[in-house]
Formats: sequence, structure tokens, C-alpha cells
Amino acid sequence: PELISDGNQQYQGALQMNPEQAETAASWGYQPGLAVGTFRGIIQHPLRAIRENAAP
Repeated sequence: PELISDGNQQYQGALQMNPEQAETAASWGYQPGLAVGTFRGIIQHPLRAIRENAAP
């Protein structure tokens, strides 16, 4: 795997995602074998989710 840089930190990338990572990636449209599927974007004001989660 390639070396991944994050700010001043560097670490080795994983060869394969674990099931939890794969599920998260699939929700963003990524598929096995570097394929990319459809992604249904989230179109809303960024504070709307905060308002809905904070409402009693």
C-alpha cells in the first residue's frame, strides 16, 4: 500500500477495507474493485441537521 500523509503524520494505507469501512464507502457511492456507483447527494442547509437533532 501507499504511504498516506495527514498533516505531519504518515501511515501505511490498508490493502483492504473491513466490513464497516466498506459499508461507509458504499453509502458514498464507492464499490469493490475501484468502481464508482451512484451517489445520492445530500442537499440541505448545513444547519438543518443540527436543528432537527437539537429539537425536543
